Amino acid sequence: MILYHYTSAAGLYGIMGSKSLWTSDYRFLNDTSEFRHGWRVVLDAVNRAGAEIRTMSTLAWDTIELFRQHDDKVYGFVGSLSSEGDLLSQWRGYNQGRGFSIGFDAGWLQQNAAAQGFDIAPVLYQADEQRAIADKVVRLLIDMLLAGTEEPEGARAQVRTWWPHALKTALVLKNEQIHEERESRLVWVGVSWPQGLKRCRRLG
Repeated sequence: MILYHYTSAAGLYGIMGSKSLWTSDYRFLNDTSEFRHGWRVVLDAVNRAGAEIRTMSTLAWDTIELFRQHDDKVYGFVGSLSSEGDLLSQWRGYNQGRGFSIGFDAGWLQQNAAAQGFDIAPVLYQADEQRAIADKVVRLLIDMLLAGTEEPEGARAQVRTWWPHALKTALVLKNEQIHEERESRLVWVGVSWPQGLKRCRRLG
């Protein structure tokens, strides 16, 4: 299977020169509505399980509320790929009608991504699939709370451990109206800034 990355001439030059693909901080994507959609689906699942979580641990629920208010506590980076190598909407969206579609062997890309802590996950567009995976990630938190921990304020630590899973799920959920993209995403999520990663300000 081939996965394609759409980019400009400058982007291609950078990829060839650095022998790497760059990802973007999810908070600064060109279309921030992409993340808001996925996050809303995940938070809806959290709210559906709210009564159960609060019954198990009010500390866990209070920590969830804290994280919801301060999203800078978790870092996330995404890169866009597509199984479609010649898609008009992609040309328009990423290159103003000009640029390149670079094909990568999916297996090779997955191996190299995993070596650097990234996942490659297909984007989900169907509402029923999105709800199911959001409910699944919330169930993971409930299972963690049921398992318990000997740490002081253990429920708080468990929410902190679980939160990147929630964010990673949100980052692969997009509006059904753009399903033709057939996108897969390079995704990295963590609770601390990745070692060796430098911030780059976009100009222009």
